[in-house]
Amino acid sequence: MAKLGRDLDMEWEEDPNAERFTPYLSWWLLNEGKNRDRVDGLAVQRKVLPDDARDVQIEQRATVPDTVKRAPQKGASAPVRSGRATLAIMGNFGTDEQDREAIPVPDFADNPDFDSTTGWADADGIDDAPPKDSVIVGIIDEAIALGHERFMQKDGKKTRILSSWQQTAPFNGQVHLPFGEELQQTALNSLLAQHRTPDGWLDETAFYREAHVSNYDDALGQRDIDLRVSHGTHVLDLAAGEDIHRTDINADDLAKQPIIAVNLPARATIGSSGSFLEYFVVFAIQRIVDMADAIWEKAYGSTETVRGYPVVINLSYGLQAGPKDGTMIIEEYITRITKQRAEDAKAPVRIVLPAGNDNLKEGHAEETLTDDSPVLELPWRTLPEDQSSNYVEVWSDIIEDPSVLTPGLPLEIGLTAPDGRELPIGPGFPDSFLPFSDYCRIYCRLEGNTQQRPGGPVPVWRVRYVICGAPSLRYTGPAIAAPAGLWTIRVRKAAHWPGDQSAFCYVQSDQSPRPSSTTGLLSNFDHPHYERMEHDGSLRDTYAFPVGPGGPTDLEPAGAFGPVQRKGTLNAIATFEQAIVVAGHRKTDGRPAPYSSTGKPGANATNRTSPTASFPADDSPAHTGQMAAGARSSSAVIMQGTSFATAFGTRWVARDLATWHVQRNPMSTLGSQANMLAAAAAAEATPNRPYEGGVAPWKSGDGRFEALTDDRLKRVDYGS
Repeated sequence: MAKLGRDLDMEWEEDPNAERFTPYLSWWLLNEGKNRDRVDGLAVQRKVLPDDARDVQIEQRATVPDTVKRAPQKGASAPVRSGRATLAIMGNFGTDEQDREAIPVPDFADNPDFDSTTGWADADGIDDAPPKDSVIVGIIDEAIALGHERFMQKDGKKTRILSSWQQTAPFNGQVHLPFGEELQQTALNSLLAQHRTPDGWLDETAFYREAHVSNYDDALGQRDIDLRVSHGTHVLDLAAGEDIHRTDINADDLAKQPIIAVNLPARATIGSSGSFLEYFVVFAIQRIVDMADAIWEKAYGSTETVRGYPVVINLSYGLQAGPKDGTMIIEEYITRITKQRAEDAKAPVRIVLPAGNDNLKEGHAEETLTDDSPVLELPWRTLPEDQSSNYVEVWSDIIEDPSVLTPGLPLEIGLTAPDGRELPIGPGFPDSFLPFSDYCRIYCRLEGNTQQRPGGPVPVWRVRYVICGAPSLRYTGPAIAAPAGLWTIRVRKAAHWPGDQSAFCYVQSDQSPRPSSTTGLLSNFDHPHYERMEHDGSLRDTYAFPVGPGGPTDLEPAGAFGPVQRKGTLNAIATFEQAIVVAGHRKTDGRPAPYSSTGKPGANATNRTSPTASFPADDSPAHTGQMAAGARSSSAVIMQGTSFATAFGTRWVARDLATWHVQRNPMSTLGSQANMLAAAAAAEATPNRPYEGGVAPWKSGDGRFEALTDDRLKRVDYGS
């Protein structure tokens, strides 16, 4: 049985770390670090992000109004935050040590002297640049098998991978990197040659050890590549893998399909909730783009008016919780960097994201609170033997008039734990926290941002509560375990608030530190009115299938089944206006995958909050998932999810960009969201296709693509 925490005075306190740390990092330090800046080899490091990311955050900040009530002061007064710290590790964007961003980084991987203002290193390690008419596929993932034969040149000895950054490999003195190690083309080919046997076979295990894709020397080292199943390898195979033994593919074809890879840290570093993911991804995107430009400049200089290779980056990751209004720093950063390319007369960059697999996880709830019905009561179930923390985020509507905040925030919060401990419903305060017990804490933020309006940018705010609960099982350490079972979250519209006010609630992602582990168990909103199943025993989706001539049949009409909804489960980092977002369906008949997340109308008038299109995520009712490369050459595994539909979307974008070199137009829509939308709608209108009915746009975007290629590893190949 979990040990229960002691009673505490449940009063809001100013958070002295609100300026530097977001709630996730503060809780990580409190719960895992025991208020130290270090946890078992992970140290809180402060880095300066690339210029584009810093500029986005500075431009997007909106000052917390001075008139807003603050929490009662205990001890030294906390500094008033000057803006929004949406990125999980962000504080300020200064160059002084105390103003740099904070993130847990393994000691062995860290570069303590990193300075992003000095720029990235050039492409000295690239001796064989791709042709001018190439399209570079970038991948940001974990456990990417750099030596896999499906990523090789035609000769099977040299790689198509131009560069690979292992973000938490042991730091080896590459001062241009904030952490980890990068291997460029020449070094990779040299390592490949060193680890080939006399008869030409690659000792892949030895190669990955020396390349630090697999690291057993450090407890926090990334070594998922040594499992049978590798997420990054599977994704990259579907996005850019090729059978080098095919006679109809020549060496020139493969040379035009180069790859730049970034191997993310192990999940123990990213955090079970993915709360530190954005930081590593922002650096990864910047590195891929800068490396592609450096290779072009080295090979071709300024011989073209519009310089660079077109790049499409596959990012098969996401979060369940967030503002979902296009304002997360990674969303703003992607928007900025893609638009900046056109303004700078450079080749386009496209980034493809998954819709997410959270449609059936009961992790999203929302309700409009009125004077007649001011309270949302939400059952939240945490599971026994869960060794990771659990999080719920509660967001308000967008607030444009700061004067209405003077009497207090629009949403109040209350909480009851499974052991009976109760926080009566009441108001929170900006930049404060409430110690509910030793095993739970509630943080309150007033997140300021700017949004574009017809008359120009205007400051806006949203209230954000983050409920942080400790694991329900601990084997070591003095920290207290939280009771498992049914919690009750209560959200109330403040009596002073004029008009209605919506509450948006999200369970944050929760994964085990290792892919093969089940120590991280996802909590859910266990509302009695939520309908999990159809009457015939099948899983209930958002819409009925097939969609008939009259349009989709909504199986979740507003208000019919309580506040917990499938609509609104879309990936939290995929809600910005130009996002290329891929949902999943079944290859045989086009049926949308029940797990594929659903968007929703009305989140923000300027943002598209639905998938762009749908690609196959499952082969058939009997053969779920997609077959693609395993962690070693000549192996094949089945994996299921929108991550792998996204890989097909990346392949589609790369093909669409293949003719970009003809006109080299920086304003071209090739490979863009607009092109995919148009192509998806055209595919949906194709007569005599095997897919039934139509599509529900919030579920499947503007249409369903059929399989792009038969050049996939087969489920059974008796001829090999």
